[in-house]
This record gives sequence, structure tokens and C-alpha cells, in this order.
Amino acid sequence: MSYFKHINITIAVYFSAIAALYFEGLSGIALFILLASMVWLAAHQRKGTDLVRIERHWLFISVFYASVMIASFFIHLPITDDGVWRLSSYAFIALLALFFFLQRGIVLSPLQLMLIVLFSIACALLVFVFEWWHYGNALFLDKNIRLGHHASVNYGGYANFAMGTFIIGLGVLGFARTSVERIMGFALLGLMLLFVLLGRGRTSIWYFVIVVAVLVWHFYPVLSQKIHQNYLRVLMVAAVLSVVSVLMLSFDRITAAYQDIDQMMQDNYDSSLGHRSVMYRIGTEIVLEHPVLGVGLSHFKETKAAYLAQHDFQLSQEATQKIIGYTQIHNQFLMDMILSGVMGLVAIILFLFYPLWIYIWFYRRAGNQHLRLLALSGVLFIGYAVFASLFGTLFSYTYIAIFYMLINGFLIRFLVQHMDDVRN
Repeated sequence: MSYFKHINITIAVYFSAIAALYFEGLSGIALFILLASMVWLAAHQRKGTDLVRIERHWLFISVFYASVMIASFFIHLPITDDGVWRLSSYAFIALLALFFFLQRGIVLSPLQLMLIVLFSIACALLVFVFEWWHYGNALFLDKNIRLGHHASVNYGGYANFAMGTFIIGLGVLGFARTSVERIMGFALLGLMLLFVLLGRGRTSIWYFVIVVAVLVWHFYPVLSQKIHQNYLRVLMVAAVLSVVSVLMLSFDRITAAYQDIDQMMQDNYDSSLGHRSVMYRIGTEIVLEHPVLGVGLSHFKETKAAYLAQHDFQLSQEATQKIIGYTQIHNQFLMDMILSGVMGLVAIILFLFYPLWIYIWFYRRAGNQHLRLLALSGVLFIGYAVFASLFGTLFSYTYIAIFYMLINGFLIRFLVQHMDDVRN
């Protein structure tokens, strides 16, 4: 089994999966490539290759999370189409956990990581070109147009892919060997930041401020030395300008949030944040009355409708039906408790915070600065997932669950292969 065959299999799986995340019509081809590669890897496993403890724990936690949610699907009968739709997300988590196990004999390289990030940027750029051609300059000027809505899966998925790729791209940039590569890397990151802004997602826009703050914290100790004072000044100026620019360009989204809050203060919940507030309230009531097993994947909407009918939020009939029709509760932790009770909460906490612990552990112990920056990007990636989970239900959607598993699977495998560089 040659090294190049391994590279081709890994790249083929990641490229096809990422392409399908941006362009849903390619999902059938991507699934075929994934399954075919898993069969090939299973048939060509080398003896003596096994997962280290960190990897085994991540594998167990991924399967545990998927199993808890799938079990909820079968515990709460009867089964509905809505429940079947939700089941696909957790089925893919289990499937990609199996792929993570099967790829254990493959040696991953910085080049592969760079190629995967570059391919994701290329897909994002292709969506941008399609939508600019479709909308024209209105894509930049009309605040109601969100990048990804026309050509990609949807703007929500696109926003998460763009921000996730931007974060991982920061870590990959540390492996750039020449000044030309670094300049090109920064240019591509600037492109991804533009896509984040055009996605107009408040979560991504606000989290960018956190990303900048963490990067300043990371680089400050090195650049604060006298010999690097000029670089430090450039870093601080760039950080301030980038944050101010992003906030100015997204001022309309921030203003809309404050307007929604003002309406809620006047008992008017017919707004984006107002709907979230209503769902948080009835979601909490569902959890308090069904704390052990939840209500199951198939009965989320009907349970939500029943609890909504018990309150008078002064909503129009149209707004009431809209809230009932939402496929999520806009909070991952609350959603998993609604679907699977206390075990759902335990499972999602492990699913999010165990990889966070892995990246923090590598960041604190890695002697190689390139690895430290990559581990930091892992911390920021999980941080974004946690931050977004406070305002949305990420893993209700198959494409986001796949993206999360792909990124963590590659980063954890790559970092573990450089365990020799970790200080005891």
C-alpha cells in the first residue's frame, strides 16, 4: 500500500465531501466516494496500526453522541418523516467516526492540510462568483441578500463553512515556508473574511472579534520583545482596524438585533430574536417536564406546538405557524435535552468540549510553534461551534455535522502524529 495511494484516498474523501457541503447536488457522488474509500481502507489495513488513547476517546465520544440521539429516535414512537430527517445527521456522525478509525494507518502531511483548506476556499469562491453573477452588485448592497442562499446548501451552512475555513486557515498559515506563501495565505484569509461578512450572520460577525482577541493574546508575548516592537505595532493596528471595519460593515445586522430587543421589551416577539426568546421559554418548559428521556426526534414540532398553545405571546397566526415550523430551537444544548433528556446534554457536552481539551493540551505542550498555532486554530474552531450552539442547533443539519467531524478528524489525527514534539 503506497504512500501516494493513501494521499489520494484522503484527498478524494475530503475534497468530495467539502464540494458536497457547498453544492448539495454532489452529495450522492461524495457518499459513494466515502463508502468506497472505507471499503478499500478496511480491506488494506496494516497490522500494528492502532489509535492512541486520545483518538480512542474521541471515537467513543462521537459514537456515544450519535447513539444517544439515534436511540431517542427509536424510544419515542411513532416515527415521523421529521424524525427520519433528523436521524441522518447523527447517522453521518457515526459513519465519519468509522472513517476516522479506518484512516488510522494513513500518515497525514501539512501539504494535505493546506490542500484541503485551499479546496474549501475555492468552493467558497465559486459560490461567490455564481451569486455575484446572479445578484450583481446587490450582493454587496442589499442587506437582505445573504451569500450562499442561491448557489450553496443555504446561507446558514455557507456562513459556518466560511468561518470554519477561515479559522483553520489561520493555523495552516503557520506552515507557510516562504514570504510569498504567507502573503498568498493572508490574501486568501481576507477573501474568506469577505465571504463571512457577505453571509451576514451575526454569530460569525461577533465571533470574529473573539478570534482577533485570541490571536493578539497568542502573538503578543513573542512580538513584545524589543526586536519585534514594530511587528507588534502592526499587529495591534491591524487588529483594531479589522474589528472596527467588520463592525462597521455589519452595522445593519447589529442594529437589527437591538431593534429586536427593544420590541421584546414591549412584549412584541414577532422578530428574529423574539422568536428565539419564545422558543427558549417553551423549550425550557419541555425539558423540565421531560428531563430523563426528552420527547424524541420525531415529536419535536408537535410538542413545541402544544406548549406554545399554553401561552399568549401576542403573536400573529402567521408568526405562530412560523415558530412551529422551525426545525430547531436555536440552542444546541437545549435542543439535545429536548430530544434525549439528560443523556443528550451529557453527550453534547462531551462532543464539543473533549476536542477542545485536546487542542488546549497540544497548544500548551507542543514545542513546535507551527503545531501550537494549528492547535490554537482547533481551539477557535471548537469555540466557534460552542458559541454558535448558544444561538443555533448546528448538529440538526447533516452538512454542519459532517463539516465538524471532518475538521476534527483531520486535526486530531495530524496532531497525534506529532506527539513526539509534545513536552511531558
